[in-house]
Amino acid sequence: MCSSDLKLVEKINSREKLLSYLELSISIILPLNIILIRDIKAILHIPAGIVFNITPIFVICFLSLSFSCSIFGFLFTLIAKIASLHSNSPSKETGNIYLMEAFGAAIGGLLTSLIFINILSPLHIIFIITAINLLTSLLFNKI
Repeated sequence: MCSSDLKLVEKINSREKLLSYLELSISIILPLNIILIRDIKAILHIPAGIVFNITPIFVICFLSLSFSCSIFGFLFTLIAKIASLHSNSPSKETGNIYLMEAFGAAIGGLLTSLIFINILSPLHIIFIITAINLLTSLLFNKI
């Protein structure tokens, strides 16, 4: 966990509401990110057949991913803090969060690489992830 994220989380009163809003924002950002990546050549008026050199590729990747990755990083800190507040053993709960994150990444990676990529388009996969984020947002909005 980043110390600046932890300091920010400490100052927030309604952590569950913030979690809900961040999940909602992720469900909006991810499809827009895929659309941006698909249409970047048209947006920048780059003719077909032109190959980028490494610098524009790096800048485009950094700009398109930085916002969503920052939110994901903050979400992890926020979830760990929420879980530790509702537990008798905060350090054990934080360890469980790390374990669940690793387990979810492994299961998600396997599902995506073995099943989803063979069956669905990237946009369909993002819409499934978006639906999960919307359900999570609704769940934490009710708390």
